Amino acid sequence: MEMDDDGRLDSWKEIATYLGRDVRTVRRWEKERALPVHRLPGSGRRAVFAYRSEIDEWLRGEGKEAEPVSAAVSGRAGNTGQAEVTNPAADGAQGRLDWVRRRGRILALLAAVGVLVIFALALHGHVRSAPLDHSEHAAAASKASAVNVSAFPWKPEVLSVQFNGTPGNLGMDVNGLDFGRVPIPLPFTGDLAWFRIGDVSCYALRPGTCEAGYTRDTSHLTYLSWSGTRIAFSHFKLAAPGDAIELAVWNPLAKNRRQAAAVWGGNVPPVLRGTPQISSVTFTGHGKHLHITIQGKNFGAAPPGVPGVGNTGFLEIGDYAYHLPEVHLSTFFRAGYQNRSVICGITLLYRSWSDRKIRIDGFGGAYGQDGLVVHDGDPVSIDLWNTKNHLATAWGGRIP
Repeated sequence: MEMDDDGRLDSWKEIATYLGRDVRTVRRWEKERALPVHRLPGSGRRAVFAYRSEIDEWLRGEGKEAEPVSAAVSGRAGNTGQAEVTNPAADGAQGRLDWVRRRGRILALLAAVGVLVIFALALHGHVRSAPLDHSEHAAAASKASAVNVSAFPWKPEVLSVQFNGTPGNLGMDVNGLDFGRVPIPLPFTGDLAWFRIGDVSCYALRPGTCEAGYTRDTSHLTYLSWSGTRIAFSHFKLAAPGDAIELAVWNPLAKNRRQAAAVWGGNVPPVLRGTPQISSVTFTGHGKHLHITIQGKNFGAAPPGVPGVGNTGFLEIGDYAYHLPEVHLSTFFRAGYQNRSVICGITLLYRSWSDRKIRIDGFGGAYGQDGLVVHDGDPVSIDLWNTKNHLATAWGGRIP
């Protein structure tokens, strides 16, 4: 990316690259969130520019509760031995956080109103003459909340992941929005239907044994706490330093399963030299003809069969809108990876692959069978291995 000495960005593409987003998202931010973009006089709406300092100031106002948006996933170690990795896919975090807070106040108010209505009816003899006991108060409040919760657009986001513990007993704090609450007492050791974590680095060596904490997994997690903005767990036994991690969380209260998941990907620190790094993922088109551009470094040279249609042992795309723990894994959407023990038969249409950029023009093979298709808004993951040294990384986000 080239910039003037004063930090000016001279196109939508440069602005999007600086923010780590696609051009469509940046245009929407300018329209809906007052992103500071300027236009040259007499140029209409096509020629635009922006100043890096103004964007930085805008980010500080938009994302006070989140890490500043950057072009790359970043990790940093502190004196405590912990490390935090932020997710550049967290879109408009402050606005979302404000909405969560407003929603909580609205739900509390609705619950209180429901209780007051029941009290009023009871006093007038419409319910019954005896006053309600405390358990009935709680049930009435819960019912009032439950009736209204389903009307809200649950759409979880992972903003950051903090690692702690040691290899063989790794723990994480997952911070974000709209996680909901699990309907079981915590702490709990075992599997849940609303959370899964996989070690991408071990897929090629030990397929089928690299996932923990999800329904039917043999490797369990100890879930310590779960709130709308934070999930903490320990006893993740599979990952070693440098391994690529892919995790997904589903809001247990959400009825819209297509958008009920949030996906995050990154590496356990310290990241090993030569590990692939994904700086941005851009989506254009829709459905079968979804075009995906992955940019970064350390991807390696093009594997056999690229360009072309098929699978490789170096890239996989997953769609986490498919959350059916009661059904076999083959019903999940997985595309492009030939080494997995269970393959759903969806291939990728590779246009090009270089050390810094991969371009995909859509899906082939079994795409569409059994209803396995991608939609705008779906939470997706990208697992990527370097074609030479086989080191891996992972990325998680949402199709705009």
